[in-house]
Amino acid sequence: MNALFALENVRLGHGRRTVLRELSFHVEEGGITALLGPNGSGKTTLLRALMGVLAPKAGTIRFRGRDIRSLSRRALARRIAYLPQQHRPVFPYTVEEVARLGLLPRRGPLAPYTAADRALVRDCLAELGLEALAGRPYTEISGGERQLTLLARALIQGADVAVMDEPESALDFGNQRRLLVRIAALADGGRSCVFSTHLPEHALAVADRAVLLAGGRVLDVGPTASVVTPEHLAIMYGIEAKLAFVEGMWRVLPPPVRKHGSLEE
Repeated sequence: MNALFALENVRLGHGRRTVLRELSFHVEEGGITALLGPNGSGKTTLLRALMGVLAPKAGTIRFRGRDIRSLSRRALARRIAYLPQQHRPVFPYTVEEVARLGLLPRRGPLAPYTAADRALVRDCLAELGLEALAGRPYTEISGGERQLTLLARALIQGADVAVMDEPESALDFGNQRRLLVRIAALADGGRSCVFSTHLPEHALAVADRAVLLAGGRVLDVGPTASVVTPEHLAIMYGIEAKLAFVEGMWRVLPPPVRKHGSLEE
């Protein structure tokens, strides 16, 4: 399998502070890779480095074999689409207007909005179940619908790599699942997806591979079901948890907060 990203002895940080050190691993082309770790473990810092926004303090990051520092922001934007944790809009742009911003890396800000462009935007919105919301103000739709709109913008960008920073973290239970289903569909359609999460069950639900972060380093890398273990969860989160395979999915079972219905009650 070819490497999408390859890191060699990478150290990352902000100013004088080191956040992650001794990073040497690769992210495989195709499928879904989860960056899993607790809050403050450096997931966002690592994602910014993978997108070429944050330069390593040491070491080398390669994107499809090329040193990422040799690629311009515009060149990377054509290949890598970014989905942030949250997006708070200032102006009431419509859903279609927000989605069509994905055309900018391909066309530039002064290019006309053609009938072909409009058809592309509408097709992407329809693919994500947003066609009926095209004319609605982005400021008036739900958080889940906003994330899907940003995902549509990423698809329109034409990039075949999607990088997502805890995209489900601010969503309710139903919208979290809907977004994970869409991420899985992207990978099934041939795109490479990298997303960060602090929720082990989400990594287990959709990710083919996982990179575990703890203590400023990579704890383990490999197939998700192989590396997300009770031992690793204890190191990352400081709790003893069990894993159970239920109804075709892995479930993480932490110790109960309260015991209900026990014989002792």
